[in-house]
Amino acid sequence: MENPKISVIIPVYNTARNLPRCLDSVTGQTYKNMEIILIDDGSTDNSGAICEGYALRDDRIKVLHTENGGAARARNAGMAVATGDWVGFADSDDYIELDQYAYLLDLAQRHGADIAQCGTMIETEHGQSISNVPSKENCADSSHITDTIRFFANANWCRIYRREALGDIRFDPRYPIGEDLLFNLQALQRANKTAFGTKAKYHYVQHPNSICNGTPTQQALVSFREMLIEAQREFSEEDPLLHFCSRLQTRNNLDICSKIVRYGMEQENAGLIRELREELRELCKNRFAEVDFSAGEKVKAFLIAHSWPLYKRTLYALKGDSICRHPNI
Repeated sequence: MENPKISVIIPVYNTARNLPRCLDSVTGQTYKNMEIILIDDGSTDNSGAICEGYALRDDRIKVLHTENGGAARARNAGMAVATGDWVGFADSDDYIELDQYAYLLDLAQRHGADIAQCGTMIETEHGQSISNVPSKENCADSSHITDTIRFFANANWCRIYRREALGDIRFDPRYPIGEDLLFNLQALQRANKTAFGTKAKYHYVQHPNSICNGTPTQQALVSFREMLIEAQREFSEEDPLLHFCSRLQTRNNLDICSKIVRYGMEQENAGLIRELREELRELCKNRFAEVDFSAGEKVKAFLIAHSWPLYKRTLYALKGDSICRHPNI
């Protein structure tokens, strides 16, 4: 198909300040055969009105207004009405290069792939960095999942998926953090090929009070861990995916411990701390086998496992990164 339609699904929740920049970057794409599905997820600011205003000016835009249910449910609502041959996603406080979808579609078509992924520009108050960009264009089929995972981003907004290949895969709303990675791993399992481009086209803008960067709720604290435990059950017969999720859980253990200390959540998480320390003791006992920890991460793991008070005193000196602050691991 020479001119397939791309459905771009954008959940919107109280992002009136940044929403116009996002929508301008999507409606201004050099590739024109798109439908743009905006899900106003119960916004209490002016976001819903902004969506309707853009829909009046561009007949490719559909607006759904729903009760607030989170990003996973909003994306699922968009997928339920999508009619495109391909599906893409964006977050309403981010923005994209004007040729992102032309680039991704060309990448997918040249490689005959069901998924195509570009790199990401991560914008923080401290500057910009680039993630998920291989040194050369890469494509892996389903028999080489280990090679594919090497570049695979957690988030879904830097890629397009052939809608037919996704089938009935949907986002799991039980996980406010991690639902996008689980979706991606399920899609990867079904895809014939995944193509990876060398250019960064998506601008991921980090905000201090986002679900990833603000003070976590108890649900958000354990969401990624619970998702990974469920994923390991689901992929128990898929060795590469199982191994990937197991390694990711080990690194996530460090992140959870860091957040528990930083946000004063020890008392309500005494049982979880015992579980995490036991898992990390086993890791230390096995000399960090099959885990690509840095020297700093090994020190953190050892201190958590064997001296929680000392770990607390040295936490800030180690300056560990949060697993949620970066869209790939």
